[in-house]
Amino acid sequence: MRFLALLGLAAFAVAAPKSGDADFPKPCPSARHTAKVEAVRKGGYDLVMIGDSITQTVGDEGGEWLPLRAVWDRHLASLKALNLGYSGYRTEKSRSYTLRFFRQI
Repeated sequence: MRFLALLGLAAFAVAAPKSGDADFPKPCPSARHTAKVEAVRKGGYDLVMIGDSITQTVGDEGGEWLPLRAVWDRHLASLKALNLGYSGYRTEKSRSYTLRFFRQI
């Protein structure tokens, strides 16, 4: 039994994440990330929305997502909210992103 368990761990250890994988997202900072860091440094926000594509589309996306902007404007803009939602980020990625983001400000 121990031998089989060790083989399983060895196979797991070989598979390293590649750029673009969920465990190794696109390199940061992106232009949007840099703009958000600057916005936080300037201040004026009382609420930070951290999330994935659902969060991002509510406040920052145009085109087909433009109707969701009304939700942001009606319910969140008056709260001085900053949208840090990022499309492609999963829930488990939010923690590491949040730590990295706030170390930069």
